[in-house]
Amino acid sequence: MIPIPKKDEKTGEQKWTLLYVEDNAANLMLIERIFKTRPDFKMLSASRARLGIDLARAHHPDLILMDLHMPEMDGLTAMKTLQECEETRDIPVFAVTANAMESAVEKGLEAGFKAYITKPINITNLFIEIDRFLKPENPPLVESTK
Repeated sequence: MIPIPKKDEKTGEQKWTLLYVEDNAANLMLIERIFKTRPDFKMLSASRARLGIDLARAHHPDLILMDLHMPEMDGLTAMKTLQECEETRDIPVFAVTANAMESAVEKGLEAGFKAYITKPINITNLFIEIDRFLKPENPPLVESTK
């Protein structure tokens, strides 16, 4: 199935919906600013994993960026919860973390993350990774993006 961006409720334009789940306010604001440069995206955000899961169920985004180290529920647990829920199991999730250790990357990919993005985020590589995943003519990479 070829992914198709959804129509924005306010503008009627076709946009991809991205959900970023991140507990660090500065990181969240940075990604929100970065995605303002991409008019083909509508961004949702959550400061806690549980809220992110609820937003994913309600809005069914095209892609989720999930921080791995959050209080109350970590990103791996949130990923497992998303996979177990019929409403959200087909939403692709990218891990976002400062942990660039090879074993952490392998663990993340084995857990079902479609990509493993390391912080500090290389904006160009982030966009390349997202575009490759959402556009079928470019198959997604599953390697760490540094």
